[in-house]
Amino acid sequence: MNENCESCLEITKRPVGFYDRQMPDGTLQGGVIYNCDSKTCPVALDAQAAHERSMAEHRMARKLNAADGIDPSAARQDRIDAKLTMLAMARKLNVSPSLVSDWEQERRAWPKDMYDRYMAVIEKEVG
Repeated sequence: MNENCESCLEITKRPVGFYDRQMPDGTLQGGVIYNCDSKTCPVALDAQAAHERSMAEHRMARKLNAADGIDPSAARQDRIDAKLTMLAMARKLNVSPSLVSDWEQERRAWPKDMYDRYMAVIEKEVG
């Protein structure tokens, strides 16, 4: 949310986490992260819209992966069984670890050529 949430009196407001950061002058600042179910607050409405977009992208990735015959959870388990960390796999594929995570968690559709390379790395490690 944002700093306006600190003073907001919305009845559905609830703490969901904490944050801390170092300011440019070197001091530390921290506080509580809030969430709420307000139907009028622009901050809450933006957060809800972002969540809905994220869920739609997740559903689309799942659909595209299924159409290509890709099972991300099985691929992830194969990587773990091959004793490869996500970082090691990312380096072998020359991509970022966050991208490998997105593929494995179906936050992004897995390109067929990258999936084939991913599985080839596992075969090479196991074989």
